[in-house]
Amino acid sequence: MTSRSSFWIDLKENSKRRLWPFAVFTVILFFVYPIMISMDLRPEEIENNGRTLLEAQRNTTYLLGYNPFTSIFAIAAAIICAVQGFGYLYHRDRVDMMQSQPVSPARRFFVIYVNGILVYLIPNLVMVLLGNVVAGALKCLSPWTTLYSMWSIGTGLLVFLVVYHMTILAVMLTGNLIITLLGTATFLGYELMLRLILNEMHSLYFASYVTRYDQNVFEKSITTPFSAIYRLHALIDNILLVNEINGETIWRKLIVGTLPAIGILLAQIIIYFALAWIAYRKRPMEAAGRAMAFEKSKGIIKALLILLGALVFLLIMKSLAQDTEVYALIGLIAGILIMQVLMETIFEYDFKAFAKRKRWFALGAVMTVGCYLFFMADLSGYDRYVPSVADVDHVSIRIGFQNSNDIIYLYDNYKDYSYGNSYAYGYGDRSFDLLDEMKLTDPGTIAAVISLAQKSMDGTINGEDTDKYGMWSTVKYTLKNGKEVCRALTVYSEESEDELNSIFADRTYQDSYYQMDDETIQVLSASVDQIQYTNGLEYTTVNIDPKTFQEAYRNDLHRMSYSSVKGEVPIGIVTMDIKMNRNYITKQFPVFETYQETIAYLRGEGLSLKWEAQNIVASQVKVINYDVPDVEYFEDYPSVVYTDPVQMSEILNACVPYSLIYSAYDTERFNDLLDVEVSDRREAVETVDSFELIPELVPAFVKSDLGIE
Repeated sequence: MTSRSSFWIDLKENSKRRLWPFAVFTVILFFVYPIMISMDLRPEEIENNGRTLLEAQRNTTYLLGYNPFTSIFAIAAAIICAVQGFGYLYHRDRVDMMQSQPVSPARRFFVIYVNGILVYLIPNLVMVLLGNVVAGALKCLSPWTTLYSMWSIGTGLLVFLVVYHMTILAVMLTGNLIITLLGTATFLGYELMLRLILNEMHSLYFASYVTRYDQNVFEKSITTPFSAIYRLHALIDNILLVNEINGETIWRKLIVGTLPAIGILLAQIIIYFALAWIAYRKRPMEAAGRAMAFEKSKGIIKALLILLGALVFLLIMKSLAQDTEVYALIGLIAGILIMQVLMETIFEYDFKAFAKRKRWFALGAVMTVGCYLFFMADLSGYDRYVPSVADVDHVSIRIGFQNSNDIIYLYDNYKDYSYGNSYAYGYGDRSFDLLDEMKLTDPGTIAAVISLAQKSMDGTINGEDTDKYGMWSTVKYTLKNGKEVCRALTVYSEESEDELNSIFADRTYQDSYYQMDDETIQVLSASVDQIQYTNGLEYTTVNIDPKTFQEAYRNDLHRMSYSSVKGEVPIGIVTMDIKMNRNYITKQFPVFETYQETIAYLRGEGLSLKWEAQNIVASQVKVINYDVPDVEYFEDYPSVVYTDPVQMSEILNACVPYSLIYSAYDTERFNDLLDVEVSDRREAVETVDSFELIPELVPAFVKSDLGIE
């Protein structure tokens, strides 16, 4: 009983020395919660912004709930509380005073530790509750908002604790404030920085590297709290965006959906607390004022930071010298030496000490050079890897036809990544989701994809020069052992027509790539807001049944081969504006000559499909030749203007509207060198339309006038 009473007495005494962070946190949170909510929910503010009561309640939920401020404040508060509480360890006189008191080291630690948590938690709890009171007084509060705000306080506490424990560990390992802050920053960001650097090394040295993983470094980093915090934010944002914020259907999703991130946070909290406690118990009393409290830790930290810093120097020099490898080596060597001098100077407060701990310097240098050679010489065979057909369970491929047919996927922006609803609303660049959705299992298709990969390796990645036209593509192999491998390929249409025909004939590929399966057609058809048809020049709003059109279009896709559309320009494009939840997407359907069922349906609806050159009433036709070297200004490219009706007609009959070319599967036959600008007098105001000349149809007089052989 006496011990318990003494603990609380010590807690009260310690809190008297921690009034300033308590006061600062209280003032900040007072303005963030009660004041901001009262300003946001003023009747005139709601009226001026045209918000409904429900929208005002949503905004209140966001302000009182878990948002970026919650994490930023928790991180800053954790660092302040840890340093302010345990900062006495930086000063020998304060350490001696603390040691002279009749208090066990364990109780001293936990008194300071608990007080730091209370300094953060109490102002948070009070001001969030006060914010709820203000929102309730303004009639913009629901029971769900209050419950969610309390849950958010708990979630914010987890963020606080993980950074709090990591900063305490940094305090225990160092002997002054500056080194503590540097150590905290290193702990928080080392793995993240190393992953970013290694991603950049992959990108610079491996031709087949796919940068999709550059976007996932926050999620992959397991030692830094930023990983779990980032994942927690992403999960909460997605859950709140795809569900009505009413508390009835969201709680289970919110709790279950955030468990992975919360689990990682809890694991980090336990591990960093254990390390901080061990370091506290073993910390030498005479460590106050040193750079590092433990002599043995200097070498390990130095080797790890030499690796990180030298690779940064390498990347900087390589980028400045336009990827020249000589400068990369200079940057690597300079980085190793500079980091050695810098680390020893920080450790010993003496520039002359730069040669100390040679073994750890050697280890850091070997690690750095080994990492460089791993990428530069491709020791792992990364760029040469192509799996065997027998090892592959299924594949997915996105072929870069450079057309507009694959710009917008339903998968991109309308997938609930938190709870498996394929048509819910979310944010973010998810252009690689097609690879995750597509699963091609046919052995012939797998063999065709692997053949494309092998040709890509043989043609470009192994250093062979080629003038062939290549399409930048991405493939993902899912092996039978469960491993996923993603690679970039260059697909050569000239020598890969058989493989492309095999892939195009796979109905799983068709339905995945074009999103034309039965379920998707059903969802899209019920959500179409407007349908337009363009023949390349004119846009017409049409009234056709979207489901019937899509079914006819899918039937044509099933009959389509790559050979049938290679290099062909569509006769027109059907565009659907589709409303999905609270947003719109635009999906395009290029109509080719071979799509007979689609054409028959559109003609049956009274549409005039093709553009006709004779319908253009041109005042002049301007042909521009961009195949001229060393032209400094765009307007200096040679051009000829034609006004003779016969010549204009011949030119127009050899043209294709630019807007249709962008939907072609293989634009190799179009060289982008001969552009045509047509001044058209069909409208009350003269317009200028852009065309491109089909190379094999360029009139002889145009070639003569522009000096084209």
